[in-house]
Amino acid sequence: MATSIDGKSLSKSFLDKIRQELSEFKSNNDNFQVGLAIVQVGDRPDSNIYIRNKLRTASDVGINAKHFKFDRSVHESILIDEINKLNSDPKIHGIIVQLPFDSEKSIDWKLYYDSMYLWIRI
Repeated sequence: MATSIDGKSLSKSFLDKIRQELSEFKSNNDNFQVGLAIVQVGDRPDSNIYIRNKLRTASDVGINAKHFKFDRSVHESILIDEINKLNSDPKIHGIIVQLPFDSEKSIDWKLYYDSMYLWIRI
């Protein structure tokens, strides 16, 4: 027998817990702000919606999220350099690379997918 799950209630509970834990952490660590970078290549309408929702949710729970949008013509080497800069930024604690890419160039998205754990710092 299948169990019914109330997704909205579960999501609210999860986000409330994150909000509370971040608030407690910040109260013990003056001037600390969780930083999240969201990287996008191109301008896919569906990706824009997902990113808008991620930015709103991050803000709602107290995360400073920034959107880094690259033109469809960006070269892979430039994208890698920019992601490496974000990874070196002490104000960035996590990076989301929005897939799929909307690129005119050949960009190996598997490189980003398979290597994502290298770019996430706690």
